[in-house]
Amino acid sequence: MKLFAAATLAGVLALGASSAQAATVMYHLTVNSPPACCGGTDYGTVTVTDITGGFNISVALASGVEVNANGNSTHDALAFDLSGSGITFGNFVSTLGTGASSEFAASGAIGNASPFGAFNNSVSFTGPNGNPSGVTSFSFDVTGTGLALGSTVFDGFNVVFVADVFANGLTGNVAAITGGIPEPASWGLMILGFGGIGAALRTRRQRMAIA
Repeated sequence: MKLFAAATLAGVLALGASSAQAATVMYHLTVNSPPACCGGTDYGTVTVTDITGGFNISVALASGVEVNANGNSTHDALAFDLSGSGITFGNFVSTLGTGASSEFAASGAIGNASPFGAFNNSVSFTGPNGNPSGVTSFSFDVTGTGLALGSTVFDGFNVVFVADVFANGLTGNVAAITGGIPEPASWGLMILGFGGIGAALRTRRQRMAIA
């Protein structure tokens, strides 16, 4: 397992410490196997935002894509690897297409988010069984000490998140891989940080020249 996201987010925040905006990275759910499992190519996004003591993780599925509610015990709404201690899940929020509320819960390790393999953390949908679920988005907070998202290698990809979806009358797991895109606010933090580093280096060179 490769650890990377927490360090990336923490680095962005450190570089732009003068800003109150949080670092945000978006991952796209574009990898499926077999390729025709759900009849599409882009199933939505998973956005990770740095919060005090951890992350907020938000899933926004694409048009026509919903959370799979068939109740398969080997599949969960979202699976991922996470290291750290004192890990706690909370603040679950979701939106059904009908406008009603639904329920999600942390469900621990998952042995087989087929075909992508095992993950040490997952979130399950605990609402009514059966498709269509009407659930097109959900989010939650995960907090703890020393948190870091990881990736699992599958077919040459470093898989960060796996979502179990219902689309085009089909169900299956789809994955988001490494290479998440920083949101504009995060790019702003990075630019501020890089500018600060550049200024510090210029000052150091000037001092060396005077000496």
